[in-house]
Amino acid sequence: MNRYPLQHNALRCSTALAGGLSDWTVLGLAVTIYAGRLAIRAWYIRGHRYGPIEWVLRAATYGTLRPTEIGRTQPG
Repeated sequence: MNRYPLQHNALRCSTALAGGLSDWTVLGLAVTIYAGRLAIRAWYIRGHRYGPIEWVLRAATYGTLRPTEIGRTQPG
């Protein structure tokens, strides 16, 4: 769920820049942003159970703050 808002923002930025850049430059920028996001996501998911937006929604639903890191237990 977390990647959709970021994809939307990346698309908006690339279309805003498209007026002054060539098609190949915009394509290269979009691929670079996408690859960077995939690398960051892979790194984040290795150490956390949920993404940040999912964590907020779960906290609101359950009414408690749950640990996001893998290996940590819930206090109490």
